[in-house]
Amino acid sequence: VMDTRKIEEFERIIESQMIGEFAHWNVYVDIKQYYLGRVFVWAKRREAEDFGEISMEEREELFVSILPALKSMYKKAGFNPDLLNYAALGNQMHHCHLHVVPRYESQRTFEGETFVDEHTGKNYSQGSAAHKTLNETLMKQLVAHLKLSLGQVRTQ
Repeated sequence: VMDTRKIEEFERIIESQMIGEFAHWNVYVDIKQYYLGRVFVWAKRREAEDFGEISMEEREELFVSILPALKSMYKKAGFNPDLLNYAALGNQMHHCHLHVVPRYESQRTFEGETFVDEHTGKNYSQGSAAHKTLNETLMKQLVAHLKLSLGQVRTQ
């Protein structure tokens, strides 16, 4: 069951991680950065609890506008993932959102920090790397970099 207070509190916490605002969705950099550039797409509509409940307009914006823009954003950002994983679980937060998880066959570096996909070809949630978080400065740099990259692909 949806806890509106929990959702509102979560939205306040993640506000500084927003990289894109669309009509029906917002895009945020995930605090879990064991895969460089991991983001999630968050439904703006409070009542949207799972994907079976989204409207045609929400669905169209997600699949026609946002997901292709994110794919282009990763290229513009220079991350060039080899694959994108998508996960809509809702186990911890009962609100409609989609995790976009870039996967890499070789290591990537951002601002001097190295990211290694230890489980290429396997489920993204496995392994000790699952707990990697960035320091505040590096997180701000990543948010700014992806926000700029997404903004550039949206204006093309």
